[in-house]
Amino acid sequence: MRFINRLAVPLQGFRVGDYLTVAPAPPPSFQLPFASFFHQELHPIPGTDYAMNLIKTVEPVDKASGQVRLILDIDVFTATPVEPAGAGLSRRLTQLRCLKNKAFFASITRKAVDLFL
Repeated sequence: MRFINRLAVPLQGFRVGDYLTVAPAPPPSFQLPFASFFHQELHPIPGTDYAMNLIKTVEPVDKASGQVRLILDIDVFTATPVEPAGAGLSRRLTQLRCLKNKAFFASITRKAVDLFL
């Protein structure tokens, strides 16, 4: 189950850490702005046959719109075969969706959530 979320945030005063709970940062001795970043993590989900691939990046700045677009790409999956019919598939899809939602809300700050309200 894969969801690619695109969060449009204001360019003025933009700080990645205002929107992502775990944000990339330049080395501490440098005060450098971000032009771009790409971060990827792969996590097995303990006690299951599921895993989660999490990608965080940013699209090139759109100065005309005055926005930065953060990308949060969440892919929760299993390599175990599943019967295409029956309760097993429905149960697995529900579990995958729950994991995806948990990862999404754990990855963004309250300020990012407020963008949707």
